[in-house]
Amino acid sequence: MLLIMLCPLLFSRCTKENKENIANTKSVIDTLHVTHSVKGWEVYSWPAGSDWKYSLMAGTNRTKTYEEVTSVKSSDIHLITITGIDALKLELARFPENEFITMIGQGWLQASWGGNYGNLRLPPQGAIDDIKQFCRAGKLNLSITQ
Repeated sequence: MLLIMLCPLLFSRCTKENKENIANTKSVIDTLHVTHSVKGWEVYSWPAGSDWKYSLMAGTNRTKTYEEVTSVKSSDIHLITITGIDALKLELARFPENEFITMIGQGWLQASWGGNYGNLRLPPQGAIDDIKQFCRAGKLNLSITQ
């Protein structure tokens, strides 16, 4: 009986936390200002449950580490790590027109990092096509490494 009474309370708490997480992510995205990056931007992705995480990094002359890519902390080269294609599009919409963006795939990771790239990979083709179309409409130069 006690379990039956507690279930709605537990579910309402989970729902409240999910809404707070979504609101916090949206507020972080709302405050970001994206400027031109001389070496363009890199997008790393990996599966996260039933969704995908995306990490946006400024292009540099050095190879990033797995820890840098998957971090949730922003830095001078790590703009943000977000969950879901809609959040990615919200962020890409802030990029200046004609910005160069590279989505990093397993082939590039294998060549650069050897076998130490964890679960990083490109999202499914449908998501890639959606991101390509979004970038075309926003006048962003997207390339995909395999």
